[in-house]
Amino acid sequence: MSNTIYSIQEKLDSILDIEGQYIIPDAELFDTSDYPNDGKGSGHFDRTDMSPWNKGLTGCYTQEALKSMSDAKAGWKPTKEHNEKNRKSNLGSNNHFYGKKHTPESIEKMSKSSTGKKMSAASSEKKRQKMLIYWQARKQK
Repeated sequence: MSNTIYSIQEKLDSILDIEGQYIIPDAELFDTSDYPNDGKGSGHFDRTDMSPWNKGLTGCYTQEALKSMSDAKAGWKPTKEHNEKNRKSNLGSNNHFYGKKHTPESIEKMSKSSTGKKMSAASSEKKRQKMLIYWQARKQK
């Protein structure tokens, strides 16, 4: 690897006519053994073994600070552009569940949690209308 670096440096030196004015240091000079992942990988730190600074911490904000943060968000509504940007950012391979499937156990668990729950009349009618539209469109194909 270092031969490649030095050959590139020599070519640049000859093109720019600045031979020997700077030197690319050897890779051995940079000790990355104490870096996360030993300095290997995509350059991002592996934070899987780190916990958030506020994990288990309660009472770190005063009541005034909490009220101030709450008031700052009061009345805020996302714009259509904001919603569209969020929608696009989670489409396809950007979606965290893209290419994955629920396990049979998780499907069973979801089924049990929704068993016995009743939809409101309005929600039920809305769902029925959507299903009618879907099946009519499917028949026309």
